[in-house]
Amino acid sequence: MSRKTRVMTLLIVCLLPILLISGCKKENALPKKSQELLWRAERTKPFGVFEYSDLSKEEAETILKEKFSVSLSALTKKAEAILDEELLTDTGAKGPVTYTIDAKENKLQVRGYYPYEQADTMQAFAYIDSEYLYLPEKNQANLFDQTITLSNYGESSAFQSENVESLLKRLGKLVQVENLTIALRQLKESKQEGESKELEVSDNGEDAYNKKNIRSSLYVGINDQSEIKAIYARITDYRE
Repeated sequence: MSRKTRVMTLLIVCLLPILLISGCKKENALPKKSQELLWRAERTKPFGVFEYSDLSKEEAETILKEKFSVSLSALTKKAEAILDEELLTDTGAKGPVTYTIDAKENKLQVRGYYPYEQADTMQAFAYIDSEYLYLPEKNQANLFDQTITLSNYGESSAFQSENVESLLKRLGKLVQVENLTIALRQLKESKQEGESKELEVSDNGEDAYNKKNIRSSLYVGINDQSEIKAIYARITDYRE
């Protein structure tokens, strides 16, 4: 074997494990649309103990950035845009949006409150919650859990009939639930009058937890006439 051939063989042997590892990382990498909703960053200290309430969006973003070195989640911004497009009508209005921030050492919780009105009467409201965790053993902070809770208010619902299917599709797609079209068809078949209850549309929670992956879930709350009165969409990062 010539010296040149030996050198080439040695290079291949040395590089092969690196190439295999790189290939595995690429194969297991999250899709770009998932990466946009998740967040991780280096951090060397807890969040401390703080509580803020009745904040405007601008105030909340400033505190999150300057006090805690985090940003308002991309899911929060995308979900608010969907809710505005689906719930605001020519005669409707959006009430004052407020935020609360609650820090307790290794946990930081952010909640946005979004009221929707019709003729000065509350019709629907939403909470968008984000939970950030500080992991001291990793010197890291991550956006662990994000939940969208949408409920009607009073006797009638702003999303009960004409736009409920669109809301379910868009919020389900946002949190990336599996087999969304099939799940929504099965939801229609499973609704039965007679009792108020919560129904699962799609939830890969057990599988995601066991495999240390991303949980995506969508649930609805219905009344005894099988009308959808609430929608719950969630994404949780179980990755290590």
